[in-house]
Amino acid sequence: MQEIEFNNLAQIELSKLYELLVGTSKYSDLDTELTDGIVYITLPTDRQYVINKHYPSKQIWLSSPISGASYYSYDLLQDKFINKDNQALIEKILIEISVYE
Repeated sequence: MQEIEFNNLAQIELSKLYELLVGTSKYSDLDTELTDGIVYITLPTDRQYVINKHYPSKQIWLSSPISGASYYSYDLLQDKFINKDNQALIEKILIEISVYE
């Protein structure tokens, strides 16, 4: 995958995550920002997620206050970013933040 293709796919994924969180009332307790291609999600407990593109590995990196670091590569067949356990990035985050709904 070329860097420009990775950047486009990753930006779409990060924007999708951001729009889902700010556009859904059940996530209104979260402070969510998308700045310079990085998504910040601050929980009501002031713990924070940081989700960003990592160009050298062509992955999206997730830093979670709950599960720690994980790395997501684009899967063409599933058309989403998944980790080594075949779990999608957005799915992982939604499961973790569900305790704060």
